[in-house]
Amino acid sequence: MDGVGELLFYPEERRNEELSLKNTYKMARYDHLPIYRSIFQFCVEITKSVNLFSKANKYSLGQEIRLLSYELLEKLIEANNAKEKLHLLTELRTKLEKVTILTRLAFEIQAFHSLGNYEVIVTHVADISRQLE
Repeated sequence: MDGVGELLFYPEERRNEELSLKNTYKMARYDHLPIYRSIFQFCVEITKSVNLFSKANKYSLGQEIRLLSYELLEKLIEANNAKEKLHLLTELRTKLEKVTILTRLAFEIQAFHSLGNYEVIVTHVADISRQLE
């Protein structure tokens, strides 16, 4: 029988099956976490700043910084859903350290459009780092 026929003949069984599936696949919430909001805002600011880099820096160093910032967000979500969080949080700290170093390098080679852009990024990095302690 097709899916419609099954629903017509067995609505209660189908409903119970759907409810049990919903309970099985519950994911941990992360959007209420202050660190999630900080990393998300950091990703937004990094994306805006990298878009202002010169072409030579945008597609090399800028792309690397941008991808690492997205990985921070992914790693936080993984850690939030995992039972053993310590290893993932350690990886998150390592990625943040890489972003910090590459951001400093971008500043040194004057890739940032302005000092203000760099200050915003550094402020976010410091905030995230503080929350990971």
